[in-house]
Amino acid sequence: MHIPINREDSESLISQIVSGFQDRIRSNLISPGQKLPSVRQLAKQLHVSQMTVVNAYHQLQAEGWIVQHHGKGTYVQSNIEDRSTPNEWDWQSMLVDYVPRAQFHKTSRLLVPDQLISLSFSSLHPDLLPSDDLIKGVQEELIQNPSMLLSYGNVQGEEQVRNIVGDYLNQNPQEIILTGGSQQAINLCARTFVGSGDVVFMEAPTYPAAIDVFRVQGARIIQIPTDNKGIQFNKLIKLCDKVTPKLFYIIPSFHNPTGRVMSKAEREELLHIAESYQCLILEDDPWSDIYYNAPPPVSIYEMDTRGTVIYIKGFSKTIAPGARISTLSAKGRIFDRLLAMKSLHDSGTSLLSQYTLAAYLRSGLADKNFSIVREKLGQRLKVALNTLDKYGPHDLKWGNVEGGLNIWLTLPKGKNADDIVRKSYEKGVSVLPGTAFFPHEVTQQHIRMTFSYTSMEDMKTGIKILCDTVM
Repeated sequence: MHIPINREDSESLISQIVSGFQDRIRSNLISPGQKLPSVRQLAKQLHVSQMTVVNAYHQLQAEGWIVQHHGKGTYVQSNIEDRSTPNEWDWQSMLVDYVPRAQFHKTSRLLVPDQLISLSFSSLHPDLLPSDDLIKGVQEELIQNPSMLLSYGNVQGEEQVRNIVGDYLNQNPQEIILTGGSQQAINLCARTFVGSGDVVFMEAPTYPAAIDVFRVQGARIIQIPTDNKGIQFNKLIKLCDKVTPKLFYIIPSFHNPTGRVMSKAEREELLHIAESYQCLILEDDPWSDIYYNAPPPVSIYEMDTRGTVIYIKGFSKTIAPGARISTLSAKGRIFDRLLAMKSLHDSGTSLLSQYTLAAYLRSGLADKNFSIVREKLGQRLKVALNTLDKYGPHDLKWGNVEGGLNIWLTLPKGKNADDIVRKSYEKGVSVLPGTAFFPHEVTQQHIRMTFSYTSMEDMKTGIKILCDTVM
């Protein structure tokens, strides 16, 4: 539990602790009847003496904010006598959160020049997007509900939209927050639960923007031990014994950039570890609809019964990139704190984007269109791999792509990814260096290329140029 303490402030430490609790109780970040940390726990967390905490609790009780029961603990005031069982979410309330008073400054994404063949932009070619269906749906929504352009809407997201999305995802609509894209959702999670010095476990390689977000928060990023078969759970447990993480950031379904998928058993094991160490899992799911052999196993969020998992489902890249829409799902007190942070970030996600998504999902066309997209992307993937195999050096390697839009290349020994990226750019082809996908320095050299954004002919031309550059 995070109570801000400023030792240089003229206000006493006791008064700061009292004010901190009052602010959190007023804003419902601490709920009526919730058990508070013990004197010893809070003193350790805040780096103050136990007597300071005792005096702060005495003042809060005298003013009617809390009640202390000998042998049972300290609780927020409100019908405490009727509380016969521990709150299901008590362990979550012990997680330190960092809800600031300022907005996060956004940065703009650099666009690829039109004259380049883009093998770097991990998004669908416009011809693969359901443009006509989206336009028709938006037009109908605007006619039926023109007021959507004249109001802010609900911070959590419109109830009607959440109901439709909940049906599509098989989730409780009350657990869903609609956000302006997956990047905003990751930001909200990081800003709420990750502070300076907190430990975040991440796969390596992983999504570069997530690395940047956690670095901004001052997190200590530690690589999850993996091999060619996936996570090495014995090593992970030993690592958790040494350094307990605050959060795992995971892309289990068609991982970016490798395209790997975690098995059901791996997901269950990771969830068990997170529950054992009482830390969070942030499950990022941009690609589960884009598979080439079989759909991925059930999400870790659906397996979760204790509120350990926060789930992000992105819709922008696969349905409407311009709409910038995704969902953020969580349970219990974790959900409450994420929604509180969302209210600090904005007054609500674009209603036009929300109703665009709702109209499309409600039409029943999503499954049909995704089936067509998977078939066309599967053809592109086959052509891309054949072109790499035909024109690439024999020691250029890549793994099995089970889903998603990317191919993860391992360069021959002695080749430098940054040099190849630069030279390819000079020849009119853009790819991404593997270094962008690691939180730390790497020994092997990699490149990520996509096969989804350019035309088929441009893709083949771009791959030939890339292979020639690698030679």
